[in-house]
Amino acid sequence: MQYKIVIPAGAILEQKDSILRLDHPGTCSRCDRTPAALYETHQLKVRAGLKPNPLPGIRYKLNHNYRLRLPLCERCYRQDYLQSPETLAGDDTRLGRLSAMQNFLRMLGSLSAAIGLLLLTPLVPGVGFLAVLKTGWWVNVTAGLLLVLTALLSQTIAKKSLLKALEKEGEFNRELVRAEVRTPLFSDPADRSQVALEIRLNNVEWARQCAAHYQFGFEEIKN
Repeated sequence: MQYKIVIPAGAILEQKDSILRLDHPGTCSRCDRTPAALYETHQLKVRAGLKPNPLPGIRYKLNHNYRLRLPLCERCYRQDYLQSPETLAGDDTRLGRLSAMQNFLRMLGSLSAAIGLLLLTPLVPGVGFLAVLKTGWWVNVTAGLLLVLTALLSQTIAKKSLLKALEKEGEFNRELVRAEVRTPLFSDPADRSQVALEIRLNNVEWARQCAAHYQFGFEEIKN
């Protein structure tokens, strides 16, 4: 049987730093190892109160960004980079800084390529110095593509190196995967008892203890 931790909106919205940390029990949420001083991070939203005639980008009366953090040991944190490297970007670790650099290169490359393509359109008039920029549109596009490819190559090399190291150490385990999360929408933004987050982990006993400690729901998943 599979189970999920069920968390109400109020427990999320009361976090002043917009980070929901589930630090109990004090072991790795995947394999129960200690120490578990690192985190698996999920970028999530609490959304409620769909507007009848929403403006672009403003569809809900309540739209709250937050991060979910689950404790990991060193081994599982390294495996997290293999599964979802971009989620480590905010961490003050070697892999976190590497991920942040790769994310930055992708963003910068995408922006450069987008500017180059914009220069090809009639939106940018071909007069004055803009005419010179328009003739050099390919420079922006080429530079952008090179930056994106550099980020992807860096990530591919880092993943292969990390996987090789984990396998050599006998530490790689395909069953130690990220938690599955679901963020249900609800109608009344004022009702903070509504379920805003569901978490399913393969480590059922860890999830059971965590839910009991924080007084969250712990329910069987019914297919």
